[in-house]
Amino acid sequence: GSIERVGDVTLIDSGIPDDTYNLILGADRLTLAGIHRAIDVARARRRPFAWWVASVPEQAELAGQLESIGLKVAEIEKLMTAALDREWPTAHQALQVRRVENQTELHAFAEIVASLWTPANPLVRGYFEKTSAEVLRADHPSELYVGYNDGRPVCTTLVHYAAGVAGVYNAATLADERRKGFARTAVAHA
Repeated sequence: GSIERVGDVTLIDSGIPDDTYNLILGADRLTLAGIHRAIDVARARRRPFAWWVASVPEQAELAGQLESIGLKVAEIEKLMTAALDREWPTAHQALQVRRVENQTELHAFAEIVASLWTPANPLVRGYFEKTSAEVLRADHPSELYVGYNDGRPVCTTLVHYAAGVAGVYNAATLADERRKGFARTAVAHA
């Protein structure tokens, strides 16, 4: 995989043929030439890419530009923000949340995240297998967590630290364990 600047955007290429891990990010405003340049670089990789656009006023023009050249909104993810200067309620006392530190825990994390697709997405597993040496480093900017209920891995969360901000991703729970407060507990723990 690689991360590179293409004009005013960042292109993240995981090397895996899935737009979950191949992204174009950044730049609130681009010229059409800049947009086409980024798309050309992504297409040359012969893998699907997702262009992440935030629903904030600064990126409204970019969203319109992307749609004007034929790119379509494929999915929308909800964004949540929370004040970190207050105590979060712990919803599930029995859940044990542990930071992922080895291959077995990483495999559990990947299995839960892959289960969000129907059927489970094997490329998610492949991504975490391919990047395991990197994400298991103690100094990696992402911390992965798995929540265990009675010893069974049931939920995940990932915290990524960059530019003084902590982003929370992959807050996921197995389908048969949802609505019990597990993900909320894991996020609060992280």
